Amino acid sequence: MKPQTQKMVDFYHDAGGDVFTRIQAGLQSHGKELPPFIVGHRAMTEKEHSSLAPGEFAAPAQRLFPISSKAETWKSLAYYGVLKSASLTPASAADREGIRTMLAKAASLWGLDDDQVAELAHDVTLTIPKTAESESPVAAIDPFLAKAMSMDEPARREGAGLLLKAAEAEELDPERMRQMLVHAGEATCTAGEAAAFLSKLVPKVPLRSDHYKPLSALRDHLRHTASSDILDPDDVNEIVGIVEVVDKQYHLKVSASESLRRLTLADAVEVVEDSRDVVALPGGIMARKSAMAENSEMIGNHLSNVHGIATDNPAEVMAELLRLSPIDIVPLRPLIGA
Repeated sequence: MKPQTQKMVDFYHDAGGDVFTRIQAGLQSHGKELPPFIVGHRAMTEKEHSSLAPGEFAAPAQRLFPISSKAETWKSLAYYGVLKSASLTPASAADREGIRTMLAKAASLWGLDDDQVAELAHDVTLTIPKTAESESPVAAIDPFLAKAMSMDEPARREGAGLLLKAAEAEELDPERMRQMLVHAGEATCTAGEAAAFLSKLVPKVPLRSDHYKPLSALRDHLRHTASSDILDPDDVNEIVGIVEVVDKQYHLKVSASESLRRLTLADAVEVVEDSRDVVALPGGIMARKSAMAENSEMIGNHLSNVHGIATDNPAEVMAELLRLSPIDIVPLRPLIGA
């Protein structure tokens, strides 16, 4: 069959998979195989495919060549490389150029390197735009956020990570940045929050489930961990991945990602710093070291006038406050951040 007599199709319109077979054969003739991220990629369902926005196709009018993820873009590039001479409807060089341009931008966005693109495009010049003339990667963030929770956990993290990398030179508003960091697996929670979440989840998991005992053991471990400890994001990613599998299997309708990815890394640092600033005074009065240091002179005057204690050194002031009774500390509350 000559290329010019073929229709332009993509993976989802390749009846019988004939073109995909040719793509594999072409790779094998060069001593290569399909990349692992293609072999392990789950094709979209008809519902997922139909829910894509026009901008998530390299040929939006025909809804051909999806570019909604790294794997989909790779496949679309592969099909374009094989069928680059096929007739278009309507047949025109402008249509080909439009598809080529969109595929080039998508390849750049999803981090397909030059070797991968060259391998797919063969003799088609597919220059990857890496300058300001490319469409801003930020434009792809809202469509990604809209469908993120319908994606599998690993694909969601990979997609969000690639988008953040592509958009690192751009300025994102704080809320969109937080959402992207959460989806990229760069967020975490405290041990107490994870323990509380698992305490609600475990009773919903059937005893026969292979996940029941591991989740129960993890819950018990977290219960015996300091509740304020910040969990490593990689550990949270592992928990979220397991919980989402269990959630889908038993239709538990829990929100693992939202519940266990409450803190970005910047938030976590702030929480740790905040906890280090707090000190418990007699009577359970919680004060702030920073406030005591800032107001040490005024606190020192009070200690001198009322208790005959002569010092305004921040460390000595705190030591003296730890010796006072709760009643003696109460008048100082405005100065100690309590």
